[in-house]
Amino acid sequence: MGKMAARVETRRGLPEALSKVLSKVLSDSLVAGDFRMNRSWDDTTPPRPWKGIFFDVGGTLLFPDPTTIGEVATSVFGSHFSPDDLLAAVQFGSVAIDEAMDAGQSIGSWWPLYVGGVLRFLGHSLPAEDPRLEECVRRLRKRHRQRNLWSFLLPGTHQILERLATKGHLLGVISNSDGQVRQQLIEAGLAPFFRFILDSHCVGCEKPDPTIFRLALRAARLEPAEVLYVGDIVHIDAHGAQGAGMAALILDPLDRRTTGPGHRLPSLADLPAWLDSLATNP
Repeated sequence: MGKMAARVETRRGLPEALSKVLSKVLSDSLVAGDFRMNRSWDDTTPPRPWKGIFFDVGGTLLFPDPTTIGEVATSVFGSHFSPDDLLAAVQFGSVAIDEAMDAGQSIGSWWPLYVGGVLRFLGHSLPAEDPRLEECVRRLRKRHRQRNLWSFLLPGTHQILERLATKGHLLGVISNSDGQVRQQLIEAGLAPFFRFILDSHCVGCEKPDPTIFRLALRAARLEPAEVLYVGDIVHIDAHGAQGAGMAALILDPLDRRTTGPGHRLPSLADLPAWLDSLATNP
């Protein structure tokens, strides 16, 4: 991150290396199937509050598979957990990351922090050095190497994105990932909705660095004030987006976020109606 901080955008535009990356990202987006190209964009719908809506992926569009997490937790603790509790625990993992960052904790090694938050929600609050936490992390990372753990899709996600695109919003993705986010979105059937997909591993910078948000703005050919960024972690998503001049929206299904910038909604399903209400009553 320190090296990337020195490579910020100049008045003449992005550094040459990042411009080349952006060109490849745009080319790959078209190859993957651009939903925008299959739509008539000369529509007469009323203007929306934001022309562009960019999304995080993990914890926003795709979630760690609750069934897999339940299997691992049951094998380590001998307890059984309901599907509702497992889904809520997966959502609480993001809250745990925000809580740690609120306390000034580094999240460089975030797996134990995230899994520890999931287990804490399930009733097993463990110190970082507890061998049971280490075993859960080890098993989940092994599963993740076999098949991406972030593969769970909430019902209705496709319909929500289609509704937003039909309304005239340009959709994009900015994700801190490991180079696999495009394939994740393809497998989930979500990739065609997005004008571009930016993976931090591929572009060489990550949220909350404003550089990756500027890359997205350039890909979309939009100004910061024209974009809403939707994510699940205040310190990474909301602070990063607002640092680049965008509006931010945090999805907070457990109603645990009490501080921080940006808007909040309980779920992605609430987004279209919320946008409609803003357009009607700006």
